[in-house]
Amino acid sequence: MGKIAIETKRRATWPWVLLGTSALALLLLWAGYHLLREWQARSELAQAQKEIQRGALIEASQRLIALAASRPGALGGSVDYWLGVVEATRGDDSAAFAAFVRVPLGYKFDSQGAFLEARANLQMGRFRRAERRLVGMLAGKGQA
Repeated sequence: MGKIAIETKRRATWPWVLLGTSALALLLLWAGYHLLREWQARSELAQAQKEIQRGALIEASQRLIALAASRPGALGGSVDYWLGVVEATRGDDSAAFAAFVRVPLGYKFDSQGAFLEARANLQMGRFRRAERRLVGMLAGKGQA
């Protein structure tokens, strides 16, 4: 093979190398962005849980509402679950019901969350949902 043929082959592969490198860089940026958002959501949820422990329910509610609005279904339903717990604890059964409805089926509730969700369901006239949650808790599943 001559010098010209080798040079032509190098020029022909250069765009593919550039395209592959660019695609890899975009993929890494996309993955990094989503990891950062996941970390931020976890940090916000942890902060809200600290506020709940301190009894700062309004602040926790505002934090969780903002997080749920910006990241629907965030953290596998944990954000909506904790928002439901906060709203039910504050006595706003309609807001608690709205949050609990968004929690995915199969999400494991603790006993306090199950009680609060059942209470919100009862207040909203959703007796079957309340019954399913409580029966699931009694069966030890924590799931409805």
